[in-house]
Amino acid sequence: MERENVEKYLKENLKGFRVEARKLMTGGWTILNPILFLEFKDGSEMRFYDPEMNLEKWEDAQ
Repeated sequence: MERENVEKYLKENLKGFRVEARKLMTGGWTILNPILFLEFKDGSEMRFYDPEMNLEKWEDAQ
């Protein structure tokens, strides 16, 4: 999808977003990774789990 089409779709259909933490325990350490939720007007949602989301990298790949 072209960037312009994605922006238009999100403007028309995005209800909101929220960020929650996913707790990982490893080697005695507690690591909190962000989970980004996109909530849409139709009740659906998308989740992004990557703690190192590099949106610029995604844009450059298009």
